[in-house]
Amino acid sequence: MGKEKYSMKTIPLTRGYFTIVDDQDYYNIMQWKWCVKPHGRTAYAIRRIGLGHNRQTTAYLHHFIVGTPSLGFEVDHIDGNGLNNTRANLRLVTHSENMQNQHQPKSSKFVGVIWDKSRNKWQARIKGELLGRFLLEEDAVRAIKGGR
Repeated sequence: MGKEKYSMKTIPLTRGYFTIVDDQDYYNIMQWKWCVKPHGRTAYAIRRIGLGHNRQTTAYLHHFIVGTPSLGFEVDHIDGNGLNNTRANLRLVTHSENMQNQHQPKSSKFVGVIWDKSRNKWQARIKGELLGRFLLEEDAVRAIKGGR
């Protein structure tokens, strides 16, 4: 028995974005118009649901696919791409597990050091805490070593 291969389809969103889903979900999802919701370094596919009296709520595509998580759980996009809504990329996790799967940009070979493009400086972080911004990558590395 070989691995089953599933094909995927793209669904257009607003602002020129697309999301991908498995074939098995495509036709069910396409009965609604989906929009993009940028969020940090990623974006999510959403739709608005009217509740009457000028009220509405937001429904996330990934919740539609795996089901709305029960209290204490969240849907995680394993690869960090909120527009990859294939079943193989979605899983239920606790908030703590979801935070551990945050995808940080890798711009340095040193753990905890990233390039802050907006400030043109190197950032040093330990467990999410900013230790400082530096002109030289080596200075950021020294801050990391001194902060441990």
